[in-house]
Amino acid sequence: MRRIRSRKAGISLVEVVTATVCVGILGVATIGGTTAASARLDESLLTKQGATAIQNELETLKTAGRMATLTPGLTTKDVNLGPNTVGTMTIDVRGDVPPQLAAYPLEALDGNPNSVSAMDVSEARIMILRCFGNNDLTQRWTSRKLDNNSGFDLYFAEPLNDQNGGADLVPEIILTGGIGNGRVELQAIDESGQLLGSSFQAKKGFVDSTPQGYLSDGRNKTVNIEILGIDLSRDFNVTRVAGVRVTVPKQETSFKIFGFDGQDIQATVAPTYEVSGPGTVTKTAGALMLNGLKFGSESSSRFVYPARVENLTLDTAKGDLRFLNRASTVYDVLIKLNFDARTIVGAKTRTVTVESAVQYGSVYF
Repeated sequence: MRRIRSRKAGISLVEVVTATVCVGILGVATIGGTTAASARLDESLLTKQGATAIQNELETLKTAGRMATLTPGLTTKDVNLGPNTVGTMTIDVRGDVPPQLAAYPLEALDGNPNSVSAMDVSEARIMILRCFGNNDLTQRWTSRKLDNNSGFDLYFAEPLNDQNGGADLVPEIILTGGIGNGRVELQAIDESGQLLGSSFQAKKGFVDSTPQGYLSDGRNKTVNIEILGIDLSRDFNVTRVAGVRVTVPKQETSFKIFGFDGQDIQATVAPTYEVSGPGTVTKTAGALMLNGLKFGSESSSRFVYPARVENLTLDTAKGDLRFLNRASTVYDVLIKLNFDARTIVGAKTRTVTVESAVQYGSVYF
């Protein structure tokens, strides 16, 4: 406002007309701007909330994929985005059903299934890595009666270290197999393949997974899974290894080996081996994922997978050695979230869309 002096009275007066016009203009601009800005802010906040909800859903799907519990299909659910705002989320998972476990006979690895060739034996090294280089326990070596003991040197992607010089509850190597069939001999080796410590016969100490898991024998039956945790100090009398020398006996054998990094774990109880997937259903031989080891309230899934195979020797007839392997697959995922946003002309539907891909199970390496 500005003041003027009356010539007659000599007093200050407010210039009412000018002030009224200014207030009117400011009032309209402020009210109109607040409504528009508030609506835009409201929509922006809802969009951010929606994007967060979608990301959380995507992480849930990725976890289900890793645990082999994800199946393709279309689902819808309500999502609370804030006060008085509920959105509708549609989750569309597209792809084929999970791949089945396949048995690859040794003699067919070179493309000619009529005999065991030098190329078959060479390709077998890759098959061992494909079967052992993941946490799907259904993927493994399985053999019937061999002509003689066979074996190989298995090197891990990084050395395994035992933080405790004596026997402790944290295993550095995990050996799994079907009931009665994981019986192999192991001995520690260093980076140059030199033998370390003492050999270990895997004959006892196997435990069940939680929940109970089931495996296909690669032919026509299903067996229970058994898991054995191997402590370097207790079982090999060493505290560091680059790998293990594996000796496979002549009798029927089915097993899988990989490492575990437990250097930061202070365990006071023996671990439980937690699995998930179709292989936890009775008589179902679908994927069986070892998700981690649980030591009381502490859990870890720091697995160390094999990186190379050396000195492979095989003495087997046609049909007596198979590698059980499951191809990796990826699902396409489309997530849409619809919600009503406030605008200056009323509520309008808005849509947030995210496309992604989710892997089922584990890759080979």
